[in-house]
Amino acid sequence: MQENENENKVNATHKTEEKQNRVGILNKISFKKLTIYLASILILVVAIQKINGSKNSRVEQPLNIRVFALGKVQPTEYIRSIQYPMIYSSSRIKALYVKENQFIKKGDPLFSVEDRDESIYNMKSSRAKIIQQIAELESAKAKMLSSKTLRDFYRGQYKRYNFLRNQGATTYEQADEKETLYRATEQEYLSNQKLVETNKAKLKSAEWEYEANKFKSMLSVIKAPENGKVFKIYSRPGESINNGKAVMDVGNSNSMGILAEVNRADIENIKLGQAANITANGVPNLKWKGRVIEVSRQVTQQTVNSDDPAANLANRVFNVLIKLDNKSSIQAQNYNYMEVNILFEPIYSEK
Repeated sequence: MQENENENKVNATHKTEEKQNRVGILNKISFKKLTIYLASILILVVAIQKINGSKNSRVEQPLNIRVFALGKVQPTEYIRSIQYPMIYSSSRIKALYVKENQFIKKGDPLFSVEDRDESIYNMKSSRAKIIQQIAELESAKAKMLSSKTLRDFYRGQYKRYNFLRNQGATTYEQADEKETLYRATEQEYLSNQKLVETNKAKLKSAEWEYEANKFKSMLSVIKAPENGKVFKIYSRPGESINNGKAVMDVGNSNSMGILAEVNRADIENIKLGQAANITANGVPNLKWKGRVIEVSRQVTQQTVNSDDPAANLANRVFNVLIKLDNKSSIQAQNYNYMEVNILFEPIYSEK
């Protein structure tokens, strides 16, 4: 009996140890799986961080492309070509009142034409004609009033004598005489009335002629349309300005820039905001900086010529406008339309 109990206790102990061993094994397996799982997650996180870090740490590497172009100095805002309105068959410049690089204010005289003397003479002549027409009109009105008064008097006489004739108080001859006088003064009154209307029309015509000559006189002196600066003068006193020929260019010099002519093969390497360095032949100390603010998509013919004749043969270009920095812009005000060299900084591309 005692042996059975001992055997049962031994068996129970073995079972307990076996159960504990199984639990230990399961715990070891679970811990190993957990360790592998966590390690996998850690590896995945590290990999993601490396990928993101790689993306975030990408540095824009410059393409090995430096675009060179020719250009000229000009404002980044408006440029206005001043022309003489062709109200005469021909015109010549009489006098210039400004010089290149001169600052101007709105309303300042720029130049006058030879037609000015003629227009002033015609204006004075038409003014004298107006005075003459006013006098003639007043005289016609006075005649009309006088003839009206006389007409009214003889009309009253005619009515009175016609009444008396019907009453037998006067003769037919006397009544007919009054009627004749009335008809004559009536005709004179109507004639003077027409004369007044004619003189009114002549006065109106003289006034229109005066205004036209006054307008021509005003146009004979061309004035500045806006505040700005004279950039270029194309015509001199004595030169003809027919066919809408530009006399000068004026504009706002507060913001100077460069109009670059980029070869069509290089235009894809030019972007807005791209930096540019500007130099000029014969001006060694000229070193300006700017940035692209406008890229035209319209191809045009090259206007700024290179020292290399072969480079100027039927060269098709795109206009690119560069705004200079403040320091360069101030210096550029003294170099309007000067031809310059432009070297664009390389654009950037992700590697």
